[in-house]
Amino acid sequence: MPRILLALLGSTLLLVGCDSAAPTDRPPVSEQVFGTEHYDAGIDLLQTGDGGLMVGGKGRGVLAPADGTIPTPNLTRLDADGRVLWSRLYDDLQGGELLAVHQNGPGYVVLIRTGILTNDENALRLETVGPNGRRTNRRSRLLYQRAGGTAHTNQPLRRTHDGGFILAGTTSRAADRPRRAFLTRLDATGAVLWERTFDDITYAWAVVQTTDGGFVMIGSPGSEDPAYDDVLLLKVGSDGSVLWRRAYGTDERRERAAAMVPTSDGGAVVVGQSDYYGEERSEEWGYALRVASDGTQQWSTTYGDEAEYDLRALTALRDGGFMLAGRRREKNGETDALLLRINEKGTKEWQMTFGEEDRRELANAVIELHDGRVAFTGATGPDEPSYGGADFDVFVRFVPPDAYRNAS
Repeated sequence: MPRILLALLGSTLLLVGCDSAAPTDRPPVSEQVFGTEHYDAGIDLLQTGDGGLMVGGKGRGVLAPADGTIPTPNLTRLDADGRVLWSRLYDDLQGGELLAVHQNGPGYVVLIRTGILTNDENALRLETVGPNGRRTNRRSRLLYQRAGGTAHTNQPLRRTHDGGFILAGTTSRAADRPRRAFLTRLDATGAVLWERTFDDITYAWAVVQTTDGGFVMIGSPGSEDPAYDDVLLLKVGSDGSVLWRRAYGTDERRERAAAMVPTSDGGAVVVGQSDYYGEERSEEWGYALRVASDGTQQWSTTYGDEAEYDLRALTALRDGGFMLAGRRREKNGETDALLLRINEKGTKEWQMTFGEEDRRELANAVIELHDGRVAFTGATGPDEPSYGGADFDVFVRFVPPDAYRNAS
């Protein structure tokens, strides 16, 4: 059972680039931190019907498990004020992480990736859990499982307009079987409607359904190296037929994408990272791209300064524009979680970093809540979040709307 750390709930953190006054009835930022004695991370967020939150991720794992611990899928329930109500570690799926969580009546549908740091074959499991998160014969049901499948971000699974699911993933590598990206469309019961595998696309990072009923997937083309040169987007129709495929980027930089949201005009906004490695210097900036419904690029831009920016998640805001999340890392290795608001044209309007001295942080998911607050989750600890650590914990933070709206 995870230990719960409540000391930081309601603490106020540094606001960067924000001059707006916060509401008097709520501190500018409130925070919740929880975890086990090993490596924990928040990967996905969902607001529940009663205003609370579900946090999906992993616990009790380290990348080099000298003490025998391995990643274990974790699901945590918070109330509307951020207090932990319960937390579940699914010990029967050790070597896994919970990548996505969706509401399913009184319970939830979760996507779990298994086979991490174990001798088991990688697999993607889509299953239901009860309202208290328990996986029992009476309250849980395996909707779908794909052996030899894996996923890499918090956006491989989306709910479709008809109540089903669309799943983007990558097949496992074998001696006679190179990695290949795939899309699988499921109905609400988990039955497969269609599956498409793309021989010349190695990785799939995220997928969204667009307003016309089709789907856009972020992929990487033709290389076993996931650090590819350009952002690749693939549009398929509601039946899985390929409608268009386009690459986006520049000759002098290396662009990578991790997440996206659909736009009201049938297109999408994509975020990630843009790298440049020259003879005397290197630059790593946040990257955003907007495309129209036919794949035409509407704009692309980068965000950064003397530090490294890495954007991993975004959400569309109800009052316009988008909130982006990730990390900002200084040259000395100091790493803070990052929120960055942009308008419909990609112009940065506001920015905030979160962190404490001697701790490093990374944001993996961000959503806007019904009351206008922004909630985001990730990992916080003494080491680099991307590479594990002896004791990392999950954080969930809340930013009130007055902190990021109408900022000068």
